[in-house]
Amino acid sequence: MQKIQFFDTFFYINMIGNVFQIFGSVVAIYQNFIQADSNTLVSIKEATIGFGCTCCWIYLIKFFTYDKQFAATTRILKSSTAETMKFFIGILPVFLGFAFLGRCLFWKYEKFESLQHTIVALFSMMAGDILRETYTDTSPEGILAVIYLSIFIVLFMSIVHNIFISIISGGFKNRYLEQRYQSLFDTYSLGDKNEVSKWNVDEREV
Repeated sequence: MQKIQFFDTFFYINMIGNVFQIFGSVVAIYQNFIQADSNTLVSIKEATIGFGCTCCWIYLIKFFTYDKQFAATTRILKSSTAETMKFFIGILPVFLGFAFLGRCLFWKYEKFESLQHTIVALFSMMAGDILRETYTDTSPEGILAVIYLSIFIVLFMSIVHNIFISIISGGFKNRYLEQRYQSLFDTYSLGDKNEVSKWNVDEREV
């Protein structure tokens, strides 16, 4: 029998969201009270209230965990988040290396005029966007631009994407097998041999 968790991840997400919404509401009341139209206050108010609303919407996922048919999202996140973060941390230096290299080689072009622009451009390329535009913009650099962009696209669009997908798929598969084995263990511990036989038949059919 599992213990009831009063303080799970969703509890902290909800608390953080509430704090940001309360703070944003106080800023909004203060802004209306002094009748100020400061851009700083508006930015703080919108950012805090927006972040609080985001946390509240994420918190709604918790209610899907009570139904096995709708708990796929939380199961996948719990089983694959750790491995995904490890791989992300491992690949981050490679991405930053390409970003700094692109900044040094193509600094004269708009997409690479700063490190921030370079990171945005490379991330967009990872998503399959602005590929032709980037090749066209850097075409004056000749074969150097073609080699740089082609290596980045092959590495991150073909390899990194597939690894992320395999990690998430593996997490879902492991979670599914854990539940099936736990179901078998519970059934066997109750001594219901008919249910065990039925489970084995279902496994062979799958």
